[in-house]
Amino acid sequence: MFSMEEIGRKILSLRKSRNMTQVNLADKLGITYQAVSSWERGNSMPDIEKLPEIAKLFEISIDELIGESKVVTMMLNTSEQEPENFEKLTEEDITEVLPILKPDQITEVVNGVNKSALKDINRFLPFMEPEDVKEFAWKNFNAGNSIGGYLPFLNEEDILEFAEEAVNNGKSICGYLPFLGSEDIKEFAAIEVSAGKSIGGYLPFLNEEDILEFATEAFNAGNDICIYLPFLKPEDVKEFAAIAFSAGSDIRGYLPFLKLEDVKEFAAKVFNAGSDIRGYFPFLSPEDILEFATESFNAGSDIRGYLPFLKPEDVKEFAAKAFSAGSDIHLQK
Repeated sequence: MFSMEEIGRKILSLRKSRNMTQVNLADKLGITYQAVSSWERGNSMPDIEKLPEIAKLFEISIDELIGESKVVTMMLNTSEQEPENFEKLTEEDITEVLPILKPDQITEVVNGVNKSALKDINRFLPFMEPEDVKEFAWKNFNAGNSIGGYLPFLNEEDILEFAEEAVNNGKSICGYLPFLGSEDIKEFAAIEVSAGKSIGGYLPFLNEEDILEFATEAFNAGNDICIYLPFLKPEDVKEFAAIAFSAGSDIRGYLPFLKLEDVKEFAAKVFNAGSDIRGYFPFLSPEDILEFATESFNAGSDIRGYLPFLKPEDVKEFAAKAFSAGSDIHLQK
């Protein structure tokens, strides 16, 4: 394989042997001196079209400049660009010249090569024709392998075809979702729901209205809708929470997705019913917790459960009042 450092050192040596500056060499090649500097530092390599000019300028062969390469020889000699010659190329032949070929040249080489000779096909996918990418994708799919690496290089219709086949075979299609349209994703999600499966992996790719539709269907069927809550509007979450609350269900799973004032509203209902509201504390403001604590204290109730969520100065105030009333404040710390 070509070494940019070695080729850079060779160009540097040849230039100095001719007592040329980088600017002199750049002018003769019709490029910038920065490009010459980049070559000599081993950061880049000359384009393949420049190789004959450089070799001629320094009176050496291209092989002497970069080493022997079947691909370079073929690309520089149209008479060599026959289908049978491309088919003889190996993966190693192509890999070594990637740094000096332009994208269209790489495409020409890769599309002409015998694809069965390419062991690591993924690295060449960006340069292959769509029908060839699809062909290899099917081979991997039918062998039970992942085709995730192929998806960015397939068109939406082909990806949809693979996704449908995967669903029919009971396979997950979450990896396909970023490449599918919203309507197709919704359709696949509906199939999963009908089969009693979770669609959590689909939710980031569905729009808000579709998620609400699935959540409503799940809720009405008596199923847990917690996986939907992060993707719903707070007002929609509140509506579900209100229905669940009225039915006597535990709504603590809804609290992280409600507005602060809505959490307080539900907490007040629980509080007024004489029930424990400590499960609401992480989602209430310190001021709201203090308000509930004050009401409990004034009613003569135990407020120890509130203390970890109060400011030290507020705890001190409650302790002082309890102390003045002759109560034991050891438990009020």
